[in-house]
Amino acid sequence: MPLTDLSEFVQLSYSRRSHFASFETFEQRHIGDIDTFDLKVYQDLLVYNFIKRNIKKGSRILEVGGGESRIIEALKSEYEFWNLDKLEGFGFGPVGMQEQAGYRIVRDYIGNFNASLPDGSFDLVFSISALEHVPEEAEWFEDIMLDIDRLLKPGGYSLHCFDVIWRKDGVWSNELLYYMDGRAPVLNPLIPWSEVTADPDLYVKSRSAYDALWRPLTNQTYEEFGRPFSYNLLWQKPTVANNSPGSTAGTHVSMDRLMKNMQEFPRITIVTPSFNQGEFLEECINSVLGQSYPNLEYIVMDGGSSDNSVAIIKKYEKHIAFWQSKPDDGQYYAINEGFRRGTGDIMTWLNSDDKYHAGALMKVAGVLHERADVEWLTGRPTAWGPDGKLALVEQELVSWTREKLLARRPDDPFVQQESTFWRRSLWEKAGAGLRTEYHLAADHELWLRFSRFAQLFTVDALLGGYRYQKDQKAKVQRTQYLAEVEKILQEERRQPAEKIMSFPAAPTPLRISSSPSVVEGKSPGWSSEQTVRSLSELSARQLNELRKKETIIGDLTRSLQERSELIDRLHNTLIKDLKEIAEERALSLVEKEQMIKSLHTMAEEKEQMIKSLHTMAEEKERVIHLINAELETIKSHWAYRLAARLKRILKGRS
Repeated sequence: MPLTDLSEFVQLSYSRRSHFASFETFEQRHIGDIDTFDLKVYQDLLVYNFIKRNIKKGSRILEVGGGESRIIEALKSEYEFWNLDKLEGFGFGPVGMQEQAGYRIVRDYIGNFNASLPDGSFDLVFSISALEHVPEEAEWFEDIMLDIDRLLKPGGYSLHCFDVIWRKDGVWSNELLYYMDGRAPVLNPLIPWSEVTADPDLYVKSRSAYDALWRPLTNQTYEEFGRPFSYNLLWQKPTVANNSPGSTAGTHVSMDRLMKNMQEFPRITIVTPSFNQGEFLEECINSVLGQSYPNLEYIVMDGGSSDNSVAIIKKYEKHIAFWQSKPDDGQYYAINEGFRRGTGDIMTWLNSDDKYHAGALMKVAGVLHERADVEWLTGRPTAWGPDGKLALVEQELVSWTREKLLARRPDDPFVQQESTFWRRSLWEKAGAGLRTEYHLAADHELWLRFSRFAQLFTVDALLGGYRYQKDQKAKVQRTQYLAEVEKILQEERRQPAEKIMSFPAAPTPLRISSSPSVVEGKSPGWSSEQTVRSLSELSARQLNELRKKETIIGDLTRSLQERSELIDRLHNTLIKDLKEIAEERALSLVEKEQMIKSLHTMAEEKEQMIKSLHTMAEEKERVIHLINAELETIKSHWAYRLAARLKRILKGRS
């Protein structure tokens, strides 16, 4: 397995029965019937042999999520090992662990940019059955990839063994596997699952091994859970960064100058058209306002909805520059009306069932601030499921040209509207409006007009995504949509050549850092107002969760107060009624005593409720204290991440 030819690792892309014959063992449990083995036995042997045969002794190696690592225990006398694990039990891992001699333990997760892990110092970063447990969110994926890249030396390897499940309805893997395959310089590109599962040599965890080792943990039968196997992804960090013109690595865009002064943040105008989309509208609004972009102009144009849309808009109206709810002439008419009210230097719209990724607006502002030649841009296409969770990240980045837009076929990809932003100057050159005679594909017509005046730049970043849902126009009316696109294309192809600007080849995709850098000439830190505000942007997801907790506490407190007031009213009413009854009926002494007891009981219940209110108030104060502490922890955590990224950028400059 020595990698004299790096392409040879493709033979080790997934677990095969024949691999065992070539593995050197290092524990007694590795000897015997392979159908009795845990899947981790295969993964341990693969990584152990890879290290022994390809990594020079004395090298620095990091295991991600290693827990009580068998690899580290076997090889710690020959290599400098570090173990990165939060030790919180994810994926049935250990919850706590004693410090061990011979290696370093850092209690954290990959993607958190822990300052204890030195930049550019590891010859190998690997994981075994760990990364399939990370949340399937693009922001996590991006941070994991950036953190691994930060830690690797130039020329260093990154090897990850994923647990993959072969089920009756297909093969399941954490989306991170596909993300890594599409974003990292992998040495063994992902093999189609149909080819993997058709291989008679495929090694899967057997039923007997599953029943003995995993079923007590999963509480599912082998048929219900599926057949686990290992998929192994390897890449090597380039020894020299490739930023040459036309390279596939693209062009890196820094946000240094954007952070020099808050006055330099360009205003971004976003219009959201909506009609009876209350099911998704709040999530859309939160994805815009949750950006915490300091110069945002957000406009919501509702077409006179009869559902709960107006109540949702009113909930956020103090953060919205303008909104209205009245009948209009359709989606594109509403967008035009919104843009007429807008004043931003950068423009876009976001439909009410779609969402932005965290940090999208800062990335867009960074590109357009640094690159005067970019007049419009689009990001890496993504999609959300009906539940709002990330469902798709396109692996292929398209380099767009006017010719490509005009030559499209029905199955060709579209420019993703949710990820596309442009300068106001381009909007005005192209006529300053969407053509409302088109009801489904006016965005495509706008892109073609834009292409007469400027090239479309693709940015390798997650900006926005559309949502898969049953009432989606492009899905429900696909035939009409494609017919409208074809009509638009025929019209645009008749444009006189003298009215079209000529451009060189398609621009190289741009790569952009997801975190801002320090001001030139200043040392790294997070004391400045600008950096703290950017830090808050990067942690928007966590802050939103804390705000939700605070809202729940407030709602609970109000509910208890309302109940207390109701009890008071009932108590007073009961006393009044009893007095009237006693006066009218001249009740006997026994009946009066019973009524008095009832009054005492009601009084005691009231006292008990008051005590409960006091207890809830104390609990509220405690939770608020915990929230404030968590906010401080988040700020410190993101500050460490920011400092680490800034340190990388400064090193690159030097």
